[in-house]
Amino acid sequence: MADEWIVSIDIGSSKIAVVVAEEKLDRLHVIGYTQANSSGVEKGLITNPDLVSSVIKKIINKVGESCDKNLDNSNASINISDNRLTVTNHSSRVLTKGSGKITQKKMSEAIETSSAVLGIANNEVLHSVVNNFIINEDTPDSLITNQPIGMQARTIRANMHIVSVAERNVDSVIQSVSNSGLGVAQVVLDSMAISEAYITEEEKEDGVCLVDIGAGVTNFSIFKNGGITHSAVIQLGGENITKDIVYAFGTSFEEAEDLKIKHGHVKNNLLTEEKLIQFSQGPNSQECYLSNYDLIEAIKKSYLKLFASVKKDINKQAKCRLKAGFVLTGGASKIPGCAEFFMKSSRTKTKLGRVNEQKITGNVNMISDSTYASALGLLLYEADESHLEVVQSQENLGILSRIKGKLKLVGEF
Repeated sequence: MADEWIVSIDIGSSKIAVVVAEEKLDRLHVIGYTQANSSGVEKGLITNPDLVSSVIKKIINKVGESCDKNLDNSNASINISDNRLTVTNHSSRVLTKGSGKITQKKMSEAIETSSAVLGIANNEVLHSVVNNFIINEDTPDSLITNQPIGMQARTIRANMHIVSVAERNVDSVIQSVSNSGLGVAQVVLDSMAISEAYITEEEKEDGVCLVDIGAGVTNFSIFKNGGITHSAVIQLGGENITKDIVYAFGTSFEEAEDLKIKHGHVKNNLLTEEKLIQFSQGPNSQECYLSNYDLIEAIKKSYLKLFASVKKDINKQAKCRLKAGFVLTGGASKIPGCAEFFMKSSRTKTKLGRVNEQKITGNVNMISDSTYASALGLLLYEADESHLEVVQSQENLGILSRIKGKLKLVGEF
């Protein structure tokens, strides 16, 4: 029996969040949500599936009680971050025959041909996204379209964006969720999921980069001409900002996190009045004082390092004009002044992400909380499955086929 609701699970370095939604008036409406401190996850990767499963079980039970739903055996959409992420933009031109009319079979052939790229050992394809098709390329009647079936054409080219991740990391995600008593509907790259809730179609056309600054890592994806062109994961996040405070002032991680939350910002305007902030350098040490100016400068320096890493990857891999600029999400983007500071650093239009309430609604405070960005995006994400009709060899099965196979094996025991 199909679920009457949709479940998403955001497995992050600092927290695991679960959100449940129902369809209401052609939109999704959040009916239950909560989050808890993460265990068994480091730098966005699951290191202990049993610990993750335990946290998910507790959260699922709590959310189920809050919305009066039995969520046992529900199928959930899950995010993934992976430092072995590889992306490829690839296409191949295919000749048509006979009447020259493009059929489903001919379109599938173009997709299959363009998807045939040499993979990395122990990596598997997570997403094969069809950005568009080029009809009659290099001719006066050349056309770019998303719906080629039925058109008369001599040639067709499928432009693909192919994302692959480490197989062992996908296995860890599936194991963690399956052991918690849930099924896996899909595994989605974090920034691609978030884009569904935070990026408009117009922004995707103009050129935009979605940057999710999490606790352990920063995920980002670039969209141009309506399709995705680049994705990456940077091994820097909010925890690195906190560690830099630890190093600068010789305090504990917990104390540094408290300083960052209570007194930190990256606003460009200078402090009008310098003051001293009391803090502790250790459990048995006496109270110390630091200048609020020194704290802000340490935090700014750390954020600049993170921003520079993002810009370096973008400039190296994806040389395109971002007319719509940058959209920031994630818990570490909540520090006051983050968007303005990023804009000054990148010299490109930047804003904090805001969920599209034409697609999803719910508690105002929750919907506007960027720590739920990934979970909300996962609720909305629907993969373009037209390429799934392409016949693939067993060794090159996509993620959906692997998930189905694993769940079948679980059911056999």
